[in-house]
Amino acid sequence: MTTLTTSPTATVPSAVGAPPRWRDLLDAEWIKLWSLRSTLIVLAGIVILAWYVAYDGANQAYTAWPGFEDDFKQIFDPGHETLYPPAYLLLMTIAGAIGAQTVVGEHANGLIRTTFIAVPARSRVVLAKAAVVTAVLGVIGLLVGVGSWGIAMAIYSDRITAFSWSTPGLPGLLTAVVITFPVSGLIGMAVGTLIRNGAVTIFVLFVNFMIVPMGLLAPDDKLLHTGNFFEQVSNALPFSAFLQLTHLGSGHIVGYHPSNTEAWIALPIWGFVSCVIAVMALRHRDV
Repeated sequence: MTTLTTSPTATVPSAVGAPPRWRDLLDAEWIKLWSLRSTLIVLAGIVILAWYVAYDGANQAYTAWPGFEDDFKQIFDPGHETLYPPAYLLLMTIAGAIGAQTVVGEHANGLIRTTFIAVPARSRVVLAKAAVVTAVLGVIGLLVGVGSWGIAMAIYSDRITAFSWSTPGLPGLLTAVVITFPVSGLIGMAVGTLIRNGAVTIFVLFVNFMIVPMGLLAPDDKLLHTGNFFEQVSNALPFSAFLQLTHLGSGHIVGYHPSNTEAWIALPIWGFVSCVIAVMALRHRDV
């Protein structure tokens, strides 16, 4: 008679209730972002527009350079000529809209409910969205900064020879451009989380990134520039930090602007606070 023996079966820990893996969340948010065909078009549009702005500004400076007074040549600012700040009001608005779409779009089609049913850890989902937005727009910022400066240097090469890839302050300028786009995207996420309506969100972003900076930074605006309060508000804007950190000339910047230290502090704070707002709003509001 043969006796059959069985070995005890190893107990496999249940995965029920285990927190979702960050890699899975990031993969899911990455797929969501790129599943919209408009994403690639808009991101490519940002880069192309920024490069055209750099080309146009550098070309105008190249053409007019022989007629500039020597004093003006001494204070010439290749940073703002290349990046042309007014155009970046629009680019920051578009970056904000991309960040907002990651939240508003899911509210519009109801996907946000399905996501939170599958992953009840809402904070992790929002942080994964923020990480993907930061990474993608950071790459866009790098392409914009490096490409714009390269275009300007190619045009300046045989006439405006005082500037190159070793120009003092250039690393700070490129870093500021790289940071500005993700910060704008995170601000858009926060606004989209609070408002949840696509059209209203875009309008608020337009006011925040274009109307408010233009009003507060206009030097001849007597209505707003009546005291220290508005100057401090202006100094705290992400666009003010961008202006300060992308200034390479020795001349005065028109308007009210923070110091470099204040600017480097302001940009990360805007991104961090925006991320916190998005997390807290989606944790405590019904979807």
